[in-house]
Amino acid sequence: MKPGILLLALFAVTTAILAAPRLIPQADPDLRELESDGRTRTYVVRHPEKTKGDKKLPVLIVLHGGGGNAKNAEEMTQLTPFAAKNNFIVVYANGTGARRSPFLTWNSGNCCAYAYENKVDDIDFISKMIDALVQDENADPKRIYVTGMSNGGMMTHRVGVELSDKVAAIAPVAAALNCDLQTGSPVPILMIHGDADQHVLIGGGKTTKGVESERVDLSMAEGVKWWLKRNGNDAKAVSSRQGILTLTTYGGTFPVQTAVIAGEGHTWPGGQAWRNAADQPTQEVSANQLIWDFVKQFER
Repeated sequence: MKPGILLLALFAVTTAILAAPRLIPQADPDLRELESDGRTRTYVVRHPEKTKGDKKLPVLIVLHGGGGNAKNAEEMTQLTPFAAKNNFIVVYANGTGARRSPFLTWNSGNCCAYAYENKVDDIDFISKMIDALVQDENADPKRIYVTGMSNGGMMTHRVGVELSDKVAAIAPVAAALNCDLQTGSPVPILMIHGDADQHVLIGGGKTTKGVESERVDLSMAEGVKWWLKRNGNDAKAVSSRQGILTLTTYGGTFPVQTAVIAGEGHTWPGGQAWRNAADQPTQEVSANQLIWDFVKQFER
C-alpha cells in the first residue's frame, strides 16, 4: 500500500473511532442505599413487571456468598426471571468489604473475612432494609423471606435467629448454623445442602477445601435439632426421594425441612457456578423452586 493511501486509511479508522458513541456504564436504577452502623449500605430491588398499583407483594431477600456481591448473586441464582414469573419482589443485598472491593462478606457469627473481622452490624442493615422495602417498595410485611448461599446462607440462619419478628420463613443454601443461638419466635426453615460439599461440610467440622479458616461448622443434623427446639416442633420426620434429591420434612405450624442432594458440591442447584473455578451446579434440582414452594406457604 502506498504511504499516502495508508495515511488516509489510518485517518479514516481514527475518525470512525472518535465519532463512535462511547459506552458509559450506567448506574443500576434498581440500586438502593441506606445508612447503617455508620456505613452506606446498598441493595438491588427487582420488581416483577406486572406489579399493579399499590398491591403488596411478597419479598425474597438474597444474601450472596463470601467474596460475592449482589450482581454475582443475581447471575448465580437466576432468581430475577423466576421472581417475575411467580410475581414476587426479589432483593439482592450487598455485604461489606475493604474500600471499593467487589469481594464482600457477611458477619454471620464465626465467618467471614472483612465483615466478621470488623464486627459489621449486618443485622441492623437487614432490619433497616426490610423497613425500607415495606415503606418504599410495596413489600408485604407479613411475607418477607430470606435466602442465601454459603456465608450468605449462614447469615440467613442468623437473620432467622435474630429477626424472627420481621421474617416469615428462611431458606439457607450450602450453609451452617454458626451464630450465637438465642431464644425468639419460631421461623419455618428449609435447608438445602449437597452431600459432597467440601467448603461447608454437611456433617460439620472444618472446611476441607477453599480459604483456610479455623471456623468449625455445625452439622446439618445439629442445625435441624436446634431449629426443631426453637420452633417447638416435635413432629416425626417424613422423607421422600426423587432422583438425587432427598426431601425430609418435620411438619407442624413451623416446619423444618431439609433438601439433601446426592453428589452435589458447594453450589446453588439449578443456577450457575458463582465463579469459573467453582463447583458446577446440578440442573436436576432447582433451588429456586424448592425455596419458593416452601416459603410462600407462610405469613408472619
